[in-house]
Amino acid sequence: MKTYGQVLIDLENQITKQEMEKGAARLIMQHVLAKSGSDFFLFLNEESEATKLQEMQDILTKYLNYTPLQYLLGYTYFYGYKFKVNDKVLIPRFDTENLVELVLKKYNDVSSLIDVGTGSGNIAVVLAKKLNKCHVYASDISTEALEIAQENAKENEADITFYAGDLLEPFIQNDIHVPLIVSNPPYVALDDKEVGSFVAGKEPALAIYARSNGLEVYERILKQVPSVLEKHGIMIFEIGYKQAKDVTKLAKKYLGQDILVNVYKDINGLDRVIEIIKENGQ
Repeated sequence: MKTYGQVLIDLENQITKQEMEKGAARLIMQHVLAKSGSDFFLFLNEESEATKLQEMQDILTKYLNYTPLQYLLGYTYFYGYKFKVNDKVLIPRFDTENLVELVLKKYNDVSSLIDVGTGSGNIAVVLAKKLNKCHVYASDISTEALEIAQENAKENEADITFYAGDLLEPFIQNDIHVPLIVSNPPYVALDDKEVGSFVAGKEPALAIYARSNGLEVYERILKQVPSVLEKHGIMIFEIGYKQAKDVTKLAKKYLGQDILVNVYKDINGLDRVIEIIKENGQ
């Protein structure tokens, strides 16, 4: 039998033939062997087992057919925390850490906040863990997604109040007001051709696509904001890299022309996060 080191090379070769991410081979092997860090590298000299090889190959075959690796493994990491994921929730992206970083940098003394469309709960969980004095609320229209978010909150020992419902509607109904609203809403246009094979038809469309050239959900949230956001409140949204001007126009339409808007870029220099501040206190 081959060693696991030799098997790893075989798996990597299969992946590179399809010009896919070679690092997936190591993640698959670490998952199947339940080894990580130095333990994993030491184990590469061990002789492989047939049952383990078959399990690795089964996962790899599905990955090569464009099933997201995170769904195959059943988990991913976001901001250093482990999150359960399945095909009912959007897979947390590194880009979204820009939103979290902004909140932690500028608003670490906030008393409460709402995460709209929480999905796996990744934003809400991290903020609940990092902001000790903050009461974190989170909502999602998908009860299946909300179940995953609640599991992730429990596993990460994060104190979050969850509501099932459409955007800010649950908070309007329960007369809840907060100084900060955050969201990574669906913002991909229905006819967007840039969506890759791992996304299209794999991740939940409800969490990805939006009408009106990807702007529909921003507009619906902004319409509801005056009923929930406190005076001088702040909204922080993740946005598509071409959407800053359009989201700014919508914010001024529903919140007034004298709001303050800041746009922040991601590591690739693309617009990624928009901060909207109700300076006028309306």
